[in-house]
Amino acid sequence: VLAKRYKLPTAGGDGVATASSMAVAEFQGEHYNPTDLSTFGQSCGVNVSVKQTIGGNVPTAGLEAELDIEYIKAVAPAVDLTVVYNAQYSLLSWANQISSLEHPPLVHSVSYGNDEKQQASTAYMETANTAFMKAGARGLSLLFASGDQGVCGREGCGYFAPRFNPDFPAASPYITAVGGTDFV
Repeated sequence: VLAKRYKLPTAGGDGVATASSMAVAEFQGEHYNPTDLSTFGQSCGVNVSVKQTIGGNVPTAGLEAELDIEYIKAVAPAVDLTVVYNAQYSLLSWANQISSLEHPPLVHSVSYGNDEKQQASTAYMETANTAFMKAGARGLSLLFASGDQGVCGREGCGYFAPRFNPDFPAASPYITAVGGTDFV
């Protein structure tokens, strides 16, 4: 469905391309259930498989984790997908975790973020930015969600909240921020 909506080209005419590898970051108790992934894959006609899980997995359903995995595999079914789990929501710890891998996946998708002022201190964000920069220097692409609430952030827009609230790490100059989509 997604490939058709976005008119994604197929590689070599058969839709199979394996020149890349990808990872999904999951935090704070978000896990995936292999049975749920299989059911989703059957309904979409794709193989929703995880090549490797780093940091462990408890095979229970997690909304964020399963959505991330399912839709990446729906759009890129042949990509080798790794799940990188970090028990805390620590972007710095996660960045160090992927940078320490001998052969890390080339593309990393992170659907987490928060308003800059709610995320952490300026010093923490600067340190995380340095870690993101190092990952980029290794040739890794880091893709982050631009935020669930758009430019208004969690506090909303209007008379009492007249400023936009950038998300972090979406506002980092060392990553690529990806916005949402809405099918009409």
